[in-house]
Amino acid sequence: MSPRILFALTLLSVTACKYGAGSEIGPALGELPQRELSVQVRDPDGKAVVAARLTVKGSSALGVTEGSGRAFLASAPMGSQVLAVDASQACADGSDRLAGFALRLNLPGGRASLAAPIVLPDFAAGARQTLAIGSLASGVTLSQGGATLSLGAGTSVSRGSASGKVEISLSTVDDFELPPVPLPLDAGTTLVSRGAWILPLDVAFGPGARLELANDLALPASGTAQLWRFDGVSGVWSLLASASLVSSRLRIDVDQLPGGGLYVFSTKVASSTTVSGQVVDSDDKPVPGAIVASSGGRFVRAGQDGSFSLGPLPAVDAAGSARSLPLRISAPPTHEPRLLDRSLPATGPLTASAKSQLASRRCGQLRVLLAQRGRALPGRSVAVASSNQARIRYLITDSSGTAVARDMSYGLTGFRWGYMDGKDFYSAVTVGRFDSGFYHDQNVLPLWYDPLRFGYSGFVRAFVVQAESGAPIEAAYVQGQMRSDTGRFAPTDSSGFVSVEVSEGECATAYYRSAQQGRTYHSAYSVDGYSQNLAEFPLELAPPAALGSYGKHARFRGTLRGSAGSGLARRMLVRAPLRPNDWRRIQLGGPLRLPKLPRVLDPELTGQLDYDLGVPVPLYSVSAVEGSLSAAVLSPERVGYVRELASANGSGIARDIALDLPLDHSLRLRSMLQNLDPSLSSAELRFALGLDLGDDRAIALHGAHGGVQVSASDLLLKVPALGSARAWLGALSVKGVSAGVTRSQHYLVDTNKADLPTRSFLPVPVLTAPAPGSTVASAEKIVVTWTPHQDVSFYELEIRSENSSSVHSWRVLLPGDRSSFTFGGLRQEMKELLAPARTWTLTLRAKALAPNSVFDRQDGYRRIQGWLQSLGVGERYVERMSTISFSFATP
Repeated sequence: MSPRILFALTLLSVTACKYGAGSEIGPALGELPQRELSVQVRDPDGKAVVAARLTVKGSSALGVTEGSGRAFLASAPMGSQVLAVDASQACADGSDRLAGFALRLNLPGGRASLAAPIVLPDFAAGARQTLAIGSLASGVTLSQGGATLSLGAGTSVSRGSASGKVEISLSTVDDFELPPVPLPLDAGTTLVSRGAWILPLDVAFGPGARLELANDLALPASGTAQLWRFDGVSGVWSLLASASLVSSRLRIDVDQLPGGGLYVFSTKVASSTTVSGQVVDSDDKPVPGAIVASSGGRFVRAGQDGSFSLGPLPAVDAAGSARSLPLRISAPPTHEPRLLDRSLPATGPLTASAKSQLASRRCGQLRVLLAQRGRALPGRSVAVASSNQARIRYLITDSSGTAVARDMSYGLTGFRWGYMDGKDFYSAVTVGRFDSGFYHDQNVLPLWYDPLRFGYSGFVRAFVVQAESGAPIEAAYVQGQMRSDTGRFAPTDSSGFVSVEVSEGECATAYYRSAQQGRTYHSAYSVDGYSQNLAEFPLELAPPAALGSYGKHARFRGTLRGSAGSGLARRMLVRAPLRPNDWRRIQLGGPLRLPKLPRVLDPELTGQLDYDLGVPVPLYSVSAVEGSLSAAVLSPERVGYVRELASANGSGIARDIALDLPLDHSLRLRSMLQNLDPSLSSAELRFALGLDLGDDRAIALHGAHGGVQVSASDLLLKVPALGSARAWLGALSVKGVSAGVTRSQHYLVDTNKADLPTRSFLPVPVLTAPAPGSTVASAEKIVVTWTPHQDVSFYELEIRSENSSSVHSWRVLLPGDRSSFTFGGLRQEMKELLAPARTWTLTLRAKALAPNSVFDRQDGYRRIQGWLQSLGVGERYVERMSTISFSFATP
């Protein structure tokens, strides 16, 4: 076995190449690095910092922090090196202004991590004042968090050769959040104060600059202390001056600070102690390599059994009183990046309550290769997760068809990829068990597949997966008959599969119970009118706590050019590279498949033309729309876009967007209002616009906005000239609420013709039971009935109830000729799903397929039901959708 393959991979879709379609063998993944340094970067509040760029001076080693705040530097040199953190593009919460700095460290070899997380100061969180460069005409004082910076009149302020003005910031950090560069202190008997950052790092002061800190050392009036400075340019500590207690505050004895940097006071104390214990993870297993840090930059790594002993540490303060020992425990690269803060009384040798449990699991790196017919598939947006980690990772394949998911939890990893090419369906289903090592490679090679090739034999081979990522779910229950005493019932195996008997035309149901952060999810999915041998059942799982505020991204800055002037509104869309079916998926309510991204400066909020947005890596598209605003509704007038641009290596992207596509053409939809629901108003019509660029590429121009013109029963939509595009992509929608009932209608348009023949919305379903706002007779049997419509291809029915402690969701796929469904008939193992004394939301979606599409045939419903997760909603070629939703209660 190749040394880079560290797991077992099973290809579960046993298929063959379509005759004449060519080889399905894809390119190979590259070799893994033999040496890699992991670095965790956080802000002062403990939030993960994303898009910080880390380099080792004098080498090619480079890493960019992910959504978890971790960066990985391949082939980083060993020994004494200067590690530089560039935070110019980074953020933790979108409102910060983080400052990077350099650190001189002794870097380890092999695959290792720094001794502790790097905590970046936040310029925006400090006390700030803008000063003129030169000699100060009058004194200036900044105070924040117990620190005070005083610059007397006549003090010179400089910043290299710069002139003009400079903004100064003062902020404080806890003593265990100092840079992981050890202070040259006497072991055990030196106590360190909180730190004070003065920014920017390259600002310099002349005589007359003084620093004071609150006396958290408890230094007596007769005591002495020392002031240390961390130089963020050279990355080292230096002893600056002596200090003493003045007016109950620690103060430098001379009124001269060099300028920017991190400052701490220290003093010797009378006694020391040692703390020991064991670090375990969420599964109560040891965490070897966990980092246990305390004040003054002292730290130790846990051994193979998770045990540690840290000391000597100061046991008393400068007044001789026993003090609390702060501990910060950080996960190593082999575990999800979590922190645990503890505080222990320093009374002799201590045991940290035997165990310190990190809310973290074993993890590693998942590399995915997506290829077809010997060619890599770049620019594809995909979602992945593991069976032990409901957190969804949104990835975009690079030019080699590869994507990497960091911090993937151990367990089953699943990846599904399906798409339509004309009337051919390509599918890949792979499952790997990741339970050893640090790397996991997964090849995904889509093959042509006929959903009906195996016929129907009376059994369903159920594959239960997470709804968005497709990761398999072990120990989910599948029931093949809607009876509480049925014997057609079994749990899924370790790969998420189970075979259950299902009579043709009956209903099969999958159920799973999950819990995270004190909230329980009960999720079920049913397929009614069953007639397939193989079916996917996508279930919603309880999401775990996020590793950071944002996903991996780059910063995209620029200005909107070609604006028509003031008084107009603007909106911007950020997207991964789109195929036309991706665009349709989003319009039908499917996932964006994007990580959460910051919008630091957004024209929609500021009214300005400048923008500063997070964009997904390595490829992204951004579009902008401008138009008039009336009653909070935007009527688009011009659009512009950039598409499939590369963003890599943590560098920011600076590019303007020209609003150079005027919406000066009309697309006429004839007789469109014939089936507009009586409760809905044409004034509420909204239109989303995209372009099919050909070669399976698309761009989203703007979201659902106003400006729809009504002409008798026709609709006129404003669009740009097609130019080189193949077709307009349009999504018409209308929504309204009346008497507690929400109704909506949607219509998707894909055309290169400006005048379309008779079109109409799909009528909104008419529900006859239960009544809106009513209480049903029983929580164990909920009967839903409606009036069928001949144009409906299939229905999606859902009941959902949410409160602070639990979520209950049951979704059902039904044929278009159905007019009722009964929620109930569950075995004892699944009965928690239908809970009493709750308020529920009932939603019925009717969907009609596009004429002559791949599923618009006699057996179309049978083809759809087999691949509910692999086949995205855009690939089902739904043209019209109508929805009704309201609440009811169970007794």
